[in-house]
Amino acid sequence: MEIKKIKLPSGAELSLNLAPFADALNLKQVLAGEALGIPISKDLDHFELLKMLACTGFSSKAIEAALQPCLKICLYNGIRIDSKTFEPIEARQDYLPILIAVTKENVEPFTKGLLYGYEDLVSLILAKLRNIRGSTPVTTHSSTSSGSAEPGTPVQ
Repeated sequence: MEIKKIKLPSGAELSLNLAPFADALNLKQVLAGEALGIPISKDLDHFELLKMLACTGFSSKAIEAALQPCLKICLYNGIRIDSKTFEPIEARQDYLPILIAVTKENVEPFTKGLLYGYEDLVSLILAKLRNIRGSTPVTTHSSTSSGSAEPGTPVQ
């Protein structure tokens, strides 16, 4: 696995290793579980949403616990991250950027397949609707897997 080197605000270097699947999956599941408590509506102000996401993420003991195995395989200035890494005051400015980088690196791969099969599912639902309504064409705004369909193209 490739080690990602990140220059931190203090000038220190983070050597970020991807966590084992089980640890990364646990982190993803804990993040999703914590996000369930954030009420989202069409009237929600974007700044309020960002505040809720940040406060939930930065205050959650469950997220912090899920991050620990992911952090322990990373290096801060060449030294394995442990419970004493952020004791020095000068290292503390790097704490949140490290948490964010480690979270992003470990959770992002799960999101790449998030919409896989979405178009097929929408097409199936629209086909069922056509059968219920008769033969009236139903359109969708999703694109095909090749990305070539225009919005409003009838679904086959």
